[in-house]
Amino acid sequence: MREEIALLILGMAAATYLTRGIPLFFMNRMKLSPRMERFLQLTPITAVSVLIYPGVLEMDTAYPYIGVAGAVVALVLSLKKRSVVEVVLGSVAVVFLLYWGLGIF
Repeated sequence: MREEIALLILGMAAATYLTRGIPLFFMNRMKLSPRMERFLQLTPITAVSVLIYPGVLEMDTAYPYIGVAGAVVALVLSLKKRSVVEVVLGSVAVVFLLYWGLGIF
């Protein structure tokens, strides 16, 4: 491995650690209001939905309802407070079964 690549990887690792580690270190000492805590809890859900929604509709233009079915299953499992692994596996299983049922797989 070239020295430049190794330094680049170390620099990216340091930047990642600093941007995630320092706030974590200081957040343990701060007391947040309940409203701010709720906002921070909902932020990942919002980010994931914004990232996933376009992909659901553009997953397969020939069969768009398959992506919607997977998203609906993920939504239902999420509302039932299932783990992230269960939500992902459930939605992937539904999409696979629909493709398999159509004879695409």
